[in-house]
Amino acid sequence: MDTLIFIAGFLGFIISIVMLIVNMIKKKPKKKLVILLLASVIMVAVGANMSTDDKEPGGASTVSQDQVKEPVKEVVEIEPETEPETEPEYTKISAMDLYQEYKDNEVKADNKYKKETLEITGTINNIGKDIVNSIYITLNVGEYLSSVQCYFKDSESESVANLTKGQEVTIIGRCDGMTLTSVTIKNSKIKEWYRHLLM
Repeated sequence: MDTLIFIAGFLGFIISIVMLIVNMIKKKPKKKLVILLLASVIMVAVGANMSTDDKEPGGASTVSQDQVKEPVKEVVEIEPETEPETEPEYTKISAMDLYQEYKDNEVKADNKYKKETLEITGTINNIGKDIVNSIYITLNVGEYLSSVQCYFKDSESESVANLTKGQEVTIIGRCDGMTLTSVTIKNSKIKEWYRHLLM
């Protein structure tokens, strides 16, 4: 009820102000509007006062026994421990086998490996940079001018710098298909390398 009186008074106040301004412009008598404005202010004050009367001194609201509710019990759900994340599984293949599949049937090999991330193991044939300064390693495939050529981002330069020709290495990278006489692997990373060298 107190809220209703407050709202009615507030609306009356606003309407009185608007009408008072309109009548000032038209130069009409304003006595009734001033009375309406005062009545509205009184209604707003009464409505506001009634809403604060429900509170005890100190600002606390009066609450009856019917309004008291039991405290809410919070349920905490404990999630079971999850296993540590394992490395994703990639298609594992040797450099020689990958090259041989491309040499035998490039279309079939593309369907099987292109755009796939592979885990390739082989022996390092060469370590260098190409004409656009991209770091690469070539893996031996048993043929003189052919290889699996793995390209690395600059962030991998330290890992590649620690390798030597003849080392066996496992590389993870995305197959980009056959280029001239080499199978190209992009976004390569060294998974592991082995210390033994070819004789």
